[in-house]
Amino acid sequence: MPDAPPVIRVLPEGCKIEDETSDTTLRLDSLGRWLSFRKGAQFYRRCLNGDVAMGSGTAVLSDQGKADLLLTIQSTLSLWLKQWRGDQQVEALCLKAQRLGCDDYEQLVLLYRNVYPEDVPILPPDRYADIVVQPVTGCPNRACTFCAFYRDKPYRVMSADAFEQHLLGIKTLMGGTWGNKAGLFIGSANATALSQRRFVRCLQQVRSHFGTFKRGIAAFADPDFSAPRSVGQWQELADIGLVRLVIGLETGWGELRGRLGKAADLSSVRRAVADFKQAGISVGLTVLTGACEEQEQQENLLRSGDFINGLMLDRHDIVYLSPLESADVDRKQSLRELRAMKQHFACCTDAKVVPYQMQRFRYYC
Repeated sequence: MPDAPPVIRVLPEGCKIEDETSDTTLRLDSLGRWLSFRKGAQFYRRCLNGDVAMGSGTAVLSDQGKADLLLTIQSTLSLWLKQWRGDQQVEALCLKAQRLGCDDYEQLVLLYRNVYPEDVPILPPDRYADIVVQPVTGCPNRACTFCAFYRDKPYRVMSADAFEQHLLGIKTLMGGTWGNKAGLFIGSANATALSQRRFVRCLQQVRSHFGTFKRGIAAFADPDFSAPRSVGQWQELADIGLVRLVIGLETGWGELRGRLGKAADLSSVRRAVADFKQAGISVGLTVLTGACEEQEQQENLLRSGDFINGLMLDRHDIVYLSPLESADVDRKQSLRELRAMKQHFACCTDAKVVPYQMQRFRYYC
């Protein structure tokens, strides 16, 4: 019985080749750059920053590991090309892929660093597959005691011309895969600190380059460091594509929130959520677990639940439960608190309550 030929799927952004005989699957973009590779039980995905993630994405390959994997991909392509009887367009793509070496992929890393002035550290879990654009970098607060991403990064706004080049660079970096993305996320820590004029211009530039998105546009927001806006101005942003804003609530207990480096007065969060909802923008709230001593957890649970209950969230909104990652935090205790919060919040709100494991995020090609 002759071996079955590879199954080829031509995709808008490249192709996917599945070889049942060798239990191998390879996905290439429109420029022949590999995107994902599976050999038996081993699965790898390339990230825009040059990392190669294994399996669920919590581990990445070393430089030598990446070089060895590229050799494996090239030898697989060589074998397929010797017995090729398939689509000539895909064959040409495979020939391109076979010629790309470590230096070519290193050039992509340099391009990433040029295109993204700040690395893309984290997105909410339902937005992991989004394109990320950065009209602003850093954080205007930088006082959060738990923050591992922005404490040393001052807030900077990109000019309209620089943002235009940024968008063009993203399209080049993604090599056509951007057309397969269902959503877009505006970074970094707080896009709503942009003035209304700049935010509108940013959304218009995004639409000009990428069109509209099935899942719309989302961003992080900090009501204490946001430009003042009326409901009508939020509606203007919603009309251009903004569908969700994610607030780092951290806790609904004001005293604890103050100790964490955020405003202890939660009134601005309450007003912002009401304005977002009135403008038709859904809300995400991030709540930390492991942020207080064990003897304080019950009070944190009840106060946070009461605060969230008062926001009148609905099924379009999300409460993210995020375990605090720190050497000072008891991980088991944090996970116990997460389970208790998930159960309690489910009785306090109609919003979805989901875990938010930051270490799982990778910005894949």
